[in-house]
Amino acid sequence: MAVSRLTRRSFHEALISLVIMLLLLGFLLQFLIYTQMGIWLDDTGRLGSLLTVSLGGAVALSVLLLNRWRTMRRDMERRARVNEQLELLKVAVETMEIGITITDTARNIKYVNPAEAAMHGYEVNDLLEMESWKMAPRDLWRAMSLEEMKELRRARRESVNVRRDGTEFPVQLISNVVLGSDGEPVGVVTSCEDITERKRAEDELRDSRQRLRALAQHLEVVREKERTRIAYEIHNDVGGALTVLKLNLAKLEERLAEESSAHIERVHRMLESIDGMIDFIRSISLRLRPFLLDDVGLNAAIEWQVQDLQRRAGLLVQLSLPAQELELSKEVKQTVFRAFQEATTNSLRHAGSRLLWVELARDGDFARLTVRDDGPGITDEQIRNPSGFGLLGLKERVELARGEFAIEGMAGKGTMVKVRVPLHKAEDGDDPSADR
Repeated sequence: MAVSRLTRRSFHEALISLVIMLLLLGFLLQFLIYTQMGIWLDDTGRLGSLLTVSLGGAVALSVLLLNRWRTMRRDMERRARVNEQLELLKVAVETMEIGITITDTARNIKYVNPAEAAMHGYEVNDLLEMESWKMAPRDLWRAMSLEEMKELRRARRESVNVRRDGTEFPVQLISNVVLGSDGEPVGVVTSCEDITERKRAEDELRDSRQRLRALAQHLEVVREKERTRIAYEIHNDVGGALTVLKLNLAKLEERLAEESSAHIERVHRMLESIDGMIDFIRSISLRLRPFLLDDVGLNAAIEWQVQDLQRRAGLLVQLSLPAQELELSKEVKQTVFRAFQEATTNSLRHAGSRLLWVELARDGDFARLTVRDDGPGITDEQIRNPSGFGLLGLKERVELARGEFAIEGMAGKGTMVKVRVPLHKAEDGDDPSADR
């Protein structure tokens, strides 16, 4: 069994003290013998040479012993303080709710606190000298070589431990390698926390997010269908009724013109109003659902939207579209177009932009849309603003399509919105957040 340095030092101090005491005892015996024999003085009345040497040695040894006793007393006081601190540390470790394990370099358990033992269904004494891998068979850290442990020094990871009855449970482990005076590992201290409840909460949160995303996707589909239905009804029913009304008024205008009626001017103004209403209804229906998106394609729908922006808002737009129409699924086409609408609307509403740069391009198996304005630039606070439902909805829509959304604000240089989505819709059942 290896003897600790503290034990060896105590033994040496005790041995030295014993030798000094024996020397002092020998001097006292010698002095008594010389005194009884009457030879402790020489002919001149001085102490004999042998007795002088013995006395000097005794005094020197006494001084040495005194200093040694003082050193021993300081060491004892220091040890008492260390022992008190160790006792406090032991109490703290043993009352912790997190498990603590100390193993040697052979992975044998040298110490565990009650929390660690109870967590794994053991008594403390049952675990001493047990190989740690029996509790943590999947922990790669405990299978590392000494050189690998020395290189890492500290590791924080999640793993799966095994209880005494064979059941498994998730844990978070933090291991620290203890190095000796020679810089070589002498053991490992590992804290273990049962994270079963946390994992359950994470799973519930993940399931809740997936259900919410599925609901949001369903609502988006329903909303898009409703927009299409309303757009067609407005365009066909209301627009058709206004067209019929316009034709009837045109016939009425012809008859009034033949009769030189004074009401012809009023009818003419009514025809102009109906023309304005037809244009307005057409604009509303196209904003709800641009039929060009279904009938012609994404390029044509974006070009129409750009022309509408230039006409209504006086906005200058530099547009770059692919020479060949991108082959996109219906859902992806809708996502890209709605992202374009939301980005341009935000630039007009919040940035007061007068110039937009819009680029649609193919990026491998993705479609990439970039919209940049010349506004003051969005701030980080505005991006994180929880009431920014426009950006939040845009981000959610893009992520539902398993795409990537990014927005950057450059102070005094405008805002850039980047959208990157797969060319085709993800397969049903795919998790939109799987790649994130």
